[in-house]
Amino acid sequence: MYKISWGVGSGFNFGHIEGWNGFLEKIKYNDMNYKFMVSTPEKTYLHVSRSYGTIKEMEEGAIEWLIKKGELHDWMVNRKK
Repeated sequence: MYKISWGVGSGFNFGHIEGWNGFLEKIKYNDMNYKFMVSTPEKTYLHVSRSYGTIKEMEEGAIEWLIKKGELHDWMVNRKK
């Protein structure tokens, strides 16, 4: 299972997944919906998502998108610590 770790303080809207070299940015709009943006070292704003009603839905959507696009792999989750 992948987990997004969100920053604190002024970096609260930036997220990282262990073993992945990109980052996520969460955005909350006035209508109380959320979107995420994906950036990698190769491309800033690689993807901007659709709107989600909750942070949990947005996180699940981000992880699903990253898996579908080949950014996340099983070895990242199953590796021994």
